[in-house]
Amino acid sequence: MNAGDLRTVVIRRAGERRRVALLGSDPALVAGIEANGCTVLADPEGPLQLSAFDPQVVVGFDGIAQRDAFEMISQAAPRAELVFSCANAGSASSLVSQLVGREAPRGQTEQAVRGWLEGAGYQIVARDRVVTDFAPSGLALDAEAALRALLEQLNPEAAADRWLWVARRGAAQRDEGRVPGLLSAVVFDGPGRERTVASLERQSQKPLEIVEGVERARGQYLAFAMPGDTLSRDHLQRLVQALQRGVSAWALESAVPPAEALARGAVDCCAYLVDRERVGPFTLTLPREAPAAEAVLFARLTALFPATLVSGGPSFERAVKPPPIDAALSVLRARPLRLLLGLEEALAKSPEPSLRTLLKDRLGNLIRSP
Repeated sequence: MNAGDLRTVVIRRAGERRRVALLGSDPALVAGIEANGCTVLADPEGPLQLSAFDPQVVVGFDGIAQRDAFEMISQAAPRAELVFSCANAGSASSLVSQLVGREAPRGQTEQAVRGWLEGAGYQIVARDRVVTDFAPSGLALDAEAALRALLEQLNPEAAADRWLWVARRGAAQRDEGRVPGLLSAVVFDGPGRERTVASLERQSQKPLEIVEGVERARGQYLAFAMPGDTLSRDHLQRLVQALQRGVSAWALESAVPPAEALARGAVDCCAYLVDRERVGPFTLTLPREAPAAEAVLFARLTALFPATLVSGGPSFERAVKPPPIDAALSVLRARPLRLLLGLEEALAKSPEPSLRTLLKDRLGNLIRSP
């Protein structure tokens, strides 16, 4: 949704022939809501006036997205649906502005808003992304574009400058959340899946669940396998133990660094394991029918997260050779991804050991030389 459409969408969300309380003063918005046959109370003086109006909908913007405001509205207008917009504190626009020392709009995190709504007795009905017009930060445009692309790869929600939320009173659906220590093995449906499932059931790594898609996975650790692939009994346990010994976001069974493995065409989704807590909101989807899907995900992980290499193997057998990697190589060569690879290459080639040590110490886990 574009910011220019925000008022229009708010008017539509407010509905027709309803009593609407607008927490603020916006004559154009009031006129639009009234055009739908609604009765509008604009900028109520306090909870008592709001309660006396008995609204069916309460509309607000940034100031409403606070714990105290949600609790006040919940008590004063318990039957009302909430329609409100607020800035995203983690948007790429906001983060870039702060990075260059410019003032950025105050916003909220998605996690905070969800928690405040739930605490006030609301359940979320809808949440739309809102993108505002681009405003240069002062950085060179190509540098800013690269930085924004990097931020949006790490967290897709960074693309949203604002959100439009709709909530109503009611018990929120409980998310079971991530299960620490659980390994979720994603195995797509297809010929030979039974053989792959049997191979996973024999794994020494426990606890383990087998699911058909990332959206169903509850585990801290995530592994992929295609129908017909088989794994040795200790394959996943070796990868988990490698992650537990270090701080990397993923572990890869390979004799060469992942970038070199990708260039050689040796891209195997069942060769690695991801710690979902350490990659944060980074998207780990692997669409089955997308061209070179395995290699593209591998390339994105390679560019953004240093891997812990596990020697030995191969301790798995692929049923079908992965498709060509041309698409993945183009992803890997994109500028925001080249940035990290360039730093890693510079460290590896530096003739001065003390410089390598210093840089590795300063950069921490961001860069790991081969």
